[in-house]
Amino acid sequence: MESVTFLIINRNNKDTINRCLAAIERVKYPKKEIVLVDDSSTDGSLESLVSKPNKILVNTPQRGIAHSRNVGMDHSTGSLVFIIDSDIELVRINLTKIIKLFRTHPKLVGLSGQYYSKEKNNLNKVLDLRRKYIYRKGNKSFIYNLSKNYTTFSGGFCVINKCLIRDHKQIGLKDIAGEDLLFQLTFLNKGYEFGYISDMIGIHYHRRGYSGLINKAKSEAKGHIWLLKNCIDKKLTLPVLESLFTAPIFLLSGLLARSPLVISFEFIPYIILIAKTRRTDAVRLLCYETLVSVYKLYFYFTRLIISKELSFTIKLQIMGTMAKESILGKLQVLQSILLNK
Repeated sequence: MESVTFLIINRNNKDTINRCLAAIERVKYPKKEIVLVDDSSTDGSLESLVSKPNKILVNTPQRGIAHSRNVGMDHSTGSLVFIIDSDIELVRINLTKIIKLFRTHPKLVGLSGQYYSKEKNNLNKVLDLRRKYIYRKGNKSFIYNLSKNYTTFSGGFCVINKCLIRDHKQIGLKDIAGEDLLFQLTFLNKGYEFGYISDMIGIHYHRRGYSGLINKAKSEAKGHIWLLKNCIDKKLTLPVLESLFTAPIFLLSGLLARSPLVISFEFIPYIILIAKTRRTDAVRLLCYETLVSVYKLYFYFTRLIISKELSFTIKLQIMGTMAKESILGKLQVLQSILLNK
């Protein structure tokens, strides 16, 4: 029987950490342990714990989510490690099915599940919509690689086969997105597989207002060039369906040509999503993606065009990759929206 470690990553989530921990404690499984990594919380998260995990580890000083996951993996004894952010409550998990998938797919590195926000006025619902309609994280489970069924990997709500990754360490910066994507691509390029499972469901209690959504957009845009540079340095083949790789090429060319029609091409998938769902959150998603695109243009100028940190050759490689991914990515996003029910 496989041993399972539940690895909780916490940073200032005093209001939700006990709910997260209690849900994991309710999971019936004989060979399980619970490990908590706290990234130097200042809100009294650890002091508020009603019950104690098997292990509590604290980063001093704050090191970021990628480092926290590495620390937790190093101290986990389970062959399967379930990583969950402390603002998510696990409401369903089919461990029997998950273990069977790992047994029948020997190259399966990780499975991510679906999580969603319950509050009507929580702007995280904007990102829930993106996960469902663009990344196809609905009611159908599937295994994928670089060339078939690819979707993004959710590092904050996933199960990892520790035996396959061995001593591999995630890398990432504290204020940018993309560390879980780089982890995924590293193994996909080695011929391994990942998957999405609909029988692992969580409720996301992180409340995100407009300022939080703006910070999220900025984080994704900042991670854009960092992620592409890492992929080029590591010679990683890139998937098509990944918004972090796509440049706002139509927005840029439309602004230069002063053409609203060309600019509209940038956001056609999201305009179609508005017409398809007739939901306010779809309109907000359009606004969010517009903001991400504007931030990307800003970071192109400050971190790519005038930056002296990158060589001219690397800059050309990044721009060439972005142009290719942008066209193919738009087509793939459009296909996902049209086919997703």
